[in-house]
Amino acid sequence: MNRKDHLTIARELHDELSSRAKKYDSTMSGLSKGDIDQIRNHFMPLGLKNCKLEHCEKTSCPSRCSEGYWSDHGLITKQLMENFANKLGENADLYGVTGLLHDIDYLKYPHDRGEYVGRHPIPLIKHLMRLNANPNMAIAIFEHAPHLGLANSSRLSLALTGCEELATLMSFDNKEKLSQLSELAHDLTQSIEVSYYVDETIDGTPRVFNSPEKSINSPLQRVLETEK
Repeated sequence: MNRKDHLTIARELHDELSSRAKKYDSTMSGLSKGDIDQIRNHFMPLGLKNCKLEHCEKTSCPSRCSEGYWSDHGLITKQLMENFANKLGENADLYGVTGLLHDIDYLKYPHDRGEYVGRHPIPLIKHLMRLNANPNMAIAIFEHAPHLGLANSSRLSLALTGCEELATLMSFDNKEKLSQLSELAHDLTQSIEVSYYVDETIDGTPRVFNSPEKSINSPLQRVLETEK
């Protein structure tokens, strides 16, 4: 099986979720605290590492190969999404949980190395579907992943796309790139603390460095321009 098969699986699941969303009448995430804890324990238990660098297992290098980084990434994205939801008058539970969980299966099932089929975010999506979580959340998680080529179809999806890239940028703490943030993006970061900083000389530069305008400012602005 190859990349084409992976994309086919993703798009079939996306279509099924779209059908479910038409019948779903709640703006909540549909997940309890127990559900969220179970998802966390299943996909990203404390101390999980999945190293890209040969020497990484022997050191504590500040890269994105450990549960420490991905936990912080989820928490930052959660807070950004909640801040945005409150600004928009949207449901903060749905936005926050979407942000918290969006990458939680990546460390265990990375899509960018090794086996491709059935990797991030497909394991998480299937898990959310079994839990009967809000399908709009799962759709947004699908659409935030650029390797799947799925267009953003909602405010929630656009918000996640922009907020998760903003969370990545915050964790690299590159002053030059942070200075390119729009006023809206900057406002969303207020009072949010980063506890895990990444060294770009070790980890490499993230995708968001190519254009904060395209990756962050534009999708966040499009949220404001998109009707509920």
